[in-house]
Amino acid sequence: MLNRVLNVAAVLAFAWACPSGARQVHETVGWRPTAIPLLNFSSDDGTGYGLRANLFEYDGQSVPYRRKYSAQVFITTKGKWVHRVLVDAPEFRPGRRLEVELVYEKEDFANYYGGLSDEDIAEYSRDQRTFRQAFPEFKVKWIRT
Repeated sequence: MLNRVLNVAAVLAFAWACPSGARQVHETVGWRPTAIPLLNFSSDDGTGYGLRANLFEYDGQSVPYRRKYSAQVFITTKGKWVHRVLVDAPEFRPGRRLEVELVYEKEDFANYYGGLSDEDIAEYSRDQRTFRQAFPEFKVKWIRT
C-alpha cells in the first residue's frame, strides 16, 4: 500500500513540475554547447579517457537542430587515439541531410593475428608481436530523408 502511495505521489510531483506549455529544445533560437566525458576499458587498449564537445545551433524551426558541430579527443593508456571532428546539417537542403566527418585513429601496439601458434608468439617481444598503424579518414554522407 505504501509503495502505491509513493508511486502516485511521484507521478503527481512529476506532472506538476513539468509545465504543459514547455517549449521543446528545437523551438529555441541560439547556440547550446554540451560536453560528454568519455571513459572506457579494454584489455587490448587499456583505460581510455577523452571528451566529446558538441555545439548545437537552433533556429526555432529545424528539428532536431539546424547544425551540430562536434569534436572528440580520446586517448588510451596503451597508445590508441581516436580524434574526430563532425559537422551535421539535418536539413542542408529540403529532404537532404549532410554529415561531414574527419577522423584520426592511431594504435601504437596493434596486435598481429597471423598464422603462428600461441607458443611461437610467446617467444617474441611486445615490439615484435605488435605493429603501429594510423587511419586518417574523411567521410561525407549525403542522406535522403
